[in-house]
Amino acid sequence: MIVPGNSDVRIIEWASLYVLRKLAKVGVKVYRWRGVMLHAKTCVVDGIWSTIGSYNFDSMSRFNNLEVTVEILDPAIGRALVASYDRDLESCDPFDQAAWKRLPWWKKALAWITYRLRRFL
Repeated sequence: MIVPGNSDVRIIEWASLYVLRKLAKVGVKVYRWRGVMLHAKTCVVDGIWSTIGSYNFDSMSRFNNLEVTVEILDPAIGRALVASYDRDLESCDPFDQAAWKRLPWWKKALAWITYRLRRFL
């Protein structure tokens, strides 16, 4: 999973660090994008089903924001998205338990606090 390394909304970035820690802890391979703000949401399943959209996995997108997602059943699109993902990995840093442990104590504290405020973000 590739996620933004930096967010245009710092409080969301801090809260996401706590979520990423939990995901990495259960074996999800998480990579943080080093480039400019990453906003695309794409997913490919079994090389056939793909989705591209703006929908965030948060309560604001679920209940308040006008979001759109397109679902595609096409192996050619799936291959193109996987190739793009593989290229993008070169501009990412892995985020695992070791990366979490390297964070300064104050970032871990902010991550913990903002995660608890996630319903209001």
